[in-house]
Amino acid sequence: LIIMIYNNRKAFKLLSLNGNSFFKVSKPSTQKQFIQHIRSYNPTFVALQEVDNSDNPSSHFDLLHQQFVCHQSLWTQYCGLVCFDPSFSITRIPIPEDARCLLAPVTYINDFISLSLFLLFTLRRI
Repeated sequence: LIIMIYNNRKAFKLLSLNGNSFFKVSKPSTQKQFIQHIRSYNPTFVALQEVDNSDNPSSHFDLLHQQFVCHQSLWTQYCGLVCFDPSFSITRIPIPEDARCLLAPVTYINDFISLSLFLLFTLRRI
């Protein structure tokens, strides 16, 4: 899903996807190729679900931040928000006991534009 949002001041592109098998630590070459493919769309933001399958999520998220070569990134155990444009700022709003949800206001630094992104991801039971 790619969403383009325009106003008279700034346009941005939001890419939202499920990276279920692409972000596995055991598949670093696939992960790197997938991230390169995502970056080829030149998004402003990328909202990701199903990002972590590792035993050490913190180091995995640090690695993803480096591989995306992004301005900012926010992560929970199951989802993430990546920002590539330094003219935007994202801040995580803590949500108690729910790692499947990420709430982040997005602020355009050069103006007073505030947009809240609500990313809700649920696990399917099979």
